[in-house]
Amino acid sequence: QQSLKADVIHNRVAKAQRLIATSDLTITEIAEICGYSSDVHFYRQFKRVTGTSPREYQRGVHEDSTTSLEAKKNSSFE
Repeated sequence: QQSLKADVIHNRVAKAQRLIATSDLTITEIAEICGYSSDVHFYRQFKRVTGTSPREYQRGVHEDSTTSLEAKKNSSFE
């Protein structure tokens, strides 16, 4: 039963990661979509699974996409 619970948590967090990376939804909206009724509970579980908070993850995703876009732009000028 613990395994089932862990699977559900991991699936919710994986869905949240996808939404953070691919949408403009707020963290609160993403938490609700993923089945969390409490932001605090969502933040705790997200950090426990990923090692980072949802906000830190969001910043990292956006920095990575900006960096890769800049790299593509710069390489096209060479």
